[in-house]
Amino acid sequence: MPKPRKIVEEMSEFPFRAEPGMSTEAARTLMRKAKVRHLPVVEHEKLVGVISDRDLKLAEGFEDGALLTVSDVMSRDVYQVTLGTPLADVTRQMHARKVGSAVVTNAAGRVAGIFTVTDALALLTRLLEESDEPEAKFAPIEGYLSPMAGFA
Repeated sequence: MPKPRKIVEEMSEFPFRAEPGMSTEAARTLMRKAKVRHLPVVEHEKLVGVISDRDLKLAEGFEDGALLTVSDVMSRDVYQVTLGTPLADVTRQMHARKVGSAVVTNAAGRVAGIFTVTDALALLTRLLEESDEPEAKFAPIEGYLSPMAGFA
């Protein structure tokens, strides 16, 4: 049996980050240039939130949206894991919490990377392409598709 994968093996190393006082327009520009949809928000080397492209789109809808900062629209309840966290634990929790990313921190608590749903889909694609019998290796997530079972 292969050893369980750790999040460090599949995360995206993350040189990009936002700061709480940054304008939402600056965060949007950084996301566009970096071609990412999530940015950890760091203040004094400490993770304080995460901002997503969805957060920024919602901010656009406010009358004073151009005046908002990252701190105004970021999520403060961040799903955070350490480099040694098993990948299966991360994906299970992302599914249970219905979040699009997990911010990965090192032993000092500094942001080391991020793992997103896009990373999970890339991994799943690689695993399916490597497998001779994908149906035998990937069981459905319990309760995830069951409400739709009658619609096949």
